[in-house]
Amino acid sequence: MAEPAPGPEHDGPRPSRPRVRADLVWSEQRDVSGAAWVVKDPRADRYFRLDERSGRLAQRLDGTRTAAEAAAGDGADEEALDPEELEELLEDLDGLGLLEGGVATAAPRPRRSSPLFLRLPLGDPNRLLGRLARLAGPLFHPVFVVVGGLAVVVAAVLAVANVAALRADAERLLAWPELLYLWIPALVVIALHETAHGVACRRFGGEVHELGLVLYYFQPCAYCDVTDAWMIADRGRRLWVLGAGPFLEAALWAAAVFVWLAAEPGTPVFWCAAGIAATSGIKTLVNLNPLIRLDGYYLLSDGLGIPNLRSRAFRYLWARLRGAEAEPVGRLERAVFLVYAPVAFAFSAALIVWFGVWVYGVALERLGGWGHLAFWAAVAVLLLPAAVSSLRQRSSHPSESTRTAPR
Repeated sequence: MAEPAPGPEHDGPRPSRPRVRADLVWSEQRDVSGAAWVVKDPRADRYFRLDERSGRLAQRLDGTRTAAEAAAGDGADEEALDPEELEELLEDLDGLGLLEGGVATAAPRPRRSSPLFLRLPLGDPNRLLGRLARLAGPLFHPVFVVVGGLAVVVAAVLAVANVAALRADAERLLAWPELLYLWIPALVVIALHETAHGVACRRFGGEVHELGLVLYYFQPCAYCDVTDAWMIADRGRRLWVLGAGPFLEAALWAAAVFVWLAAEPGTPVFWCAAGIAATSGIKTLVNLNPLIRLDGYYLLSDGLGIPNLRSRAFRYLWARLRGAEAEPVGRLERAVFLVYAPVAFAFSAALIVWFGVWVYGVALERLGGWGHLAFWAAVAVLLLPAAVSSLRQRSSHPSESTRTAPR
């Protein structure tokens, strides 16, 4: 879980009868720690997770009772918050701009940006995806899912049996003008992949207000912001949203394998199918890798019921290595963190090193002795600012609130 954004200094007392903002949207859910509430702040387009007890208290802050009266609970079997917990919760809510009349204002959702993650928004597709969601009902039927899954299995068997021919055709696609048959279909498949995420989110009640391009680990990709899927109470439907993109791309890959085997060699249809068959299968496997922030990671995080798995695992392991106090977690979370954090770190580091070695070799080949200078200058420009920023954030936020943590 990320730290709550720091709010401004308070120059006056908090109202004696605090009230949470009426425009907040609440969704009761369950994760590995039990019941919880996900709160959407529509003004700032931000999402927060509260534990069950704090969520119920926050909703009782309706301006008709004091905070202490609300904290006492509405039933004899409901445990009340002690004064310290109550004050902590009120400070978090006020600091995040979730209380009416508070000094703090709702801060917009921070957009993660670094040399390894550059985002270019292209527009708001919410209305278009809503129309598509109404037309796409058959694609969510269990029959389509089963048929699509079987098609992928059969296509995988055929692709392995014909891997030499597929590799030869893929190599021919690297030359001009056949290269167009590789890139144009790949762009279409990427667009359909992201559209599938958005359509699924809209079908299950979420909203999608951003679609665009992203440079992720120096690899150009598309993205569809389905953050609002966190408001979907049913975990199975949330997993549908996350899995819709890779499933559709896998189904398109299977169709491409069948067309490639059946089409007349050398025709445009043949080359387009070969391009998709040579790229989308591998791309789907990479996309399902849970060690980097792609679809596989979010499927794992939500499937386990552990929100913000990667950042929390890294912080937990870092705290344990330093001998500092770590976030209190359950047995399952502890086991997952201690396995996931080192494996994910090693994979990400290996990926960056592999890419760096490749770029270094290209620089030396093209620039000779100047390649050394060009490479290390690029490393300094791209990576050092991100490292400094990360260290500053870590030193300025030594602890976090697990009660009202942005998701």
